[in-house]
Amino acid sequence: MKTKMFIILAVVVSLLIAGSMIATAEEAKKTEEPEKEESKEGQKTEEVKKIDINSATLEELETLPGIGPKLAQAIIDGRPYEKVEDLLEVKGIADYRRKRSTAV
Repeated sequence: MKTKMFIILAVVVSLLIAGSMIATAEEAKKTEEPEKEESKEGQKTEEVKKIDINSATLEELETLPGIGPKLAQAIIDGRPYEKVEDLLEVKGIADYRRKRSTAV
């Protein structure tokens, strides 16, 4: 009887360990590969990388949607920014924002 209880206990412990290893592996996989978010239309969209607008390089700014070399340079020339609204003073940002809001 004691042998059967020991075997059952060993199997249960083994299953618990295996389950925790699987959960850990799945969590590690999520952190390595960011999951794509679904847009309102149900399409997968890439996650946008956040950057510091006051220290980003020209190349980093150009990775943002709708930001080309001229606008990136204008953003750099207008630094430093204390709040997000300060970006609206950059020539081209307000135009881009208006274009996007009317397109939706």
